[in-house]
Amino acid sequence: MKKIVLYTSQTGNTKKVGDAIAEQLGCKSLNFRDFEGEVDDYDFIALGFYVDKGEAEAKFTRFIRKIHGKKLGVFMTLGAEPDGEHSRKCLDTFEEGLKANGNEIIREFACQGAIDPNLLETMRKMASSGNSPHLITPERLARWAEAAKHPDEKDLADAKAAFAGIE
Repeated sequence: MKKIVLYTSQTGNTKKVGDAIAEQLGCKSLNFRDFEGEVDDYDFIALGFYVDKGEAEAKFTRFIRKIHGKKLGVFMTLGAEPDGEHSRKCLDTFEEGLKANGNEIIREFACQGAIDPNLLETMRKMASSGNSPHLITPERLARWAEAAKHPDEKDLADAKAAFAGIE
């Protein structure tokens, strides 16, 4: 089975997870912007993205629209809890379009990741100006601090385990 890992990564979190998955699968891991092949040449594609306002970045979303009738794995990184409701909604939204194109999702993995420091600064400024739906609470600060520790070695091992057994 010919396999590849394609991802988009802003801070390096998703790249780390993608590289771990590629190691497990015994295949290449590439930022989708560097991919010069044809997705039709692959039997299995692992697609990874970082969550931005509840979705994958627009360019990656457009890229994946050309994938039809494939076995896929989906992985993502986000600042929120990976097993929470927000995480599930983000995965479901991303997978919807893939399934509509006749693809079969056979693996998925969500991982907390460090939030872009520039985004944190923007959120702090918006909150201090009163122009933000997201208040900076002690709970939010604690979540940001926890996210900054990820992905860690356990996360990478969990990503590998989630994609084990794909021959």
